[in-house]
Amino acid sequence: MLHDVASDALIELGATITHHHAVGKSFRPWYDKEVDPLFRRVLAAAKTELDPNWMLNPGLFVDKPAGLKIVG
Repeated sequence: MLHDVASDALIELGATITHHHAVGKSFRPWYDKEVDPLFRRVLAAAKTELDPNWMLNPGLFVDKPAGLKIVG
């Protein structure tokens, strides 16, 4: 797919193709390549605190933690 080839080429050249306002499910693979794992862990911790049931954009930026207990 042209989208995938172009996105891979941009990443290889050091460009960024994702931004927190424009990351959709189709860009998640490149977001995962660009974002430091520590950032994703911090984001997951903040999301768990602020959105304990992971109702807002579940799985868009970070995967829902395994064994998550739904609150309420």
